[in-house]
Amino acid sequence: MQLVYPDLVFADRLEFERGERRIVLQWMGRGNTDGDVIVWLPEDDVQITGDLLVAPIPFAVGSPMVDWISTLGRLRKLGAGTIIPGHGAVQRGPAIWSKWCPSLS
Repeated sequence: MQLVYPDLVFADRLEFERGERRIVLQWMGRGNTDGDVIVWLPEDDVQITGDLLVAPIPFAVGSPMVDWISTLGRLRKLGAGTIIPGHGAVQRGPAIWSKWCPSLS
């Protein structure tokens, strides 16, 4: 095995294009871990959330719960029509947030 270290880092947001697709890597705040980053495809209306969202129950031992709730609120404001969670089925449609976070709906 050979370790390969990153040659590009970012603090809050990194945006680039691949062909016609705009890809945004974004840190929304602390969640499951301090460093959770989402992949946001704005023109495709898709968020890939990693373990910020998982189904059916998040693994939250040692997670910053109060911060996580705020982070989910910011994630929701992006308004994606499709969410690909860290674990579980792809979620689509306006009822996404009532499934994940009823208190944020």
